[in-house]
Amino acid sequence: MSFSLLRFPSSGFPADLATGDTRIDAHLIALDAALVGAASVRRQTVLEARDFLLEMRDHACDAGRDHAVAVDDAIAALGPIEAIAREQRASRLAIFHRTMLGMGLGYATLMLLFSLLRTGLAAAEWLPLAGTFAAHTGFFGVPMGYLVAYVFKRAEPAAKDAPMPGGFLVHYAPTSIKLSWGLALAFGLSALLLIAGLAGIGLFSTWAPAATIGLLLLNLRLIVGALRAARFRARVDDDSLRIDGLFGHAHIPRAAITGAARASLPMQLLIPALGLSHWIEWQDADGRARRTCVSISQELVHGDRLVAWLEAAAHANTTRHGTANQRA
Repeated sequence: MSFSLLRFPSSGFPADLATGDTRIDAHLIALDAALVGAASVRRQTVLEARDFLLEMRDHACDAGRDHAVAVDDAIAALGPIEAIAREQRASRLAIFHRTMLGMGLGYATLMLLFSLLRTGLAAAEWLPLAGTFAAHTGFFGVPMGYLVAYVFKRAEPAAKDAPMPGGFLVHYAPTSIKLSWGLALAFGLSALLLIAGLAGIGLFSTWAPAATIGLLLLNLRLIVGALRAARFRARVDDDSLRIDGLFGHAHIPRAAITGAARASLPMQLLIPALGLSHWIEWQDADGRARRTCVSISQELVHGDRLVAWLEAAAHANTTRHGTANQRA
């Protein structure tokens, strides 16, 4: 895949990342030109480099170094542009491969199952099915891998999303929320067509009932996942987590969290969610064991911060309980 395609859609160096320091800005422009991905994808690498350069320059200037020498030292400490760009390109390529295989094989497997449900194992023609399986893997996997690796960016907290004293908010950006509602509507209309097909009406009326029911269940899972994303919001404080979602509210004290981990692969397939599902294990006021599921995707503002907070809380509580048990 050509370098120009890996940067599409692209634009010039973002004006809001300019520092006013001619040499640093020139270095950042050169770095941006060597990176892959849309401007929003490249932005994170450029932003990290800019902050590093400014911090190193200001630290050296505060120590009495000449400004020009301080900039030279900062650029040298950052490392060669090609090395940074090579690392960024490798990381995006890894995301492309992982997404292409995961989503492509998942979609192809799903289509294969539907084909077998329609024809039955006895009537299946395996050689054409194998070719269709490979075609579906590439047809769905390559575009999705490209979009996830080179177009879509991880949500960046805006100024209003800066952590508050003692806590932070976890939510989807307005654009992502609108997209979630749109997906719920689209899958809802598809579900209605499938239900009509089961009644012998419309596009899916000639499908085998098993195939129609299977696709209907998939649509229902996607509808619930989209609605969960649209309604999700969480607030994290020093001592508690409050989750507002599609199925109500949950208030989880930090001291009550006993475990936090990503759900297993079979559960990822079963739980209706648009991101990766994580289990929160905790105890309520009556000492009963509870489990709450949250979905973490790259569009979730402070999603990584939430996972880190949960894991730290679970580790601290487990360590504290273990120490208490040893003393007892």
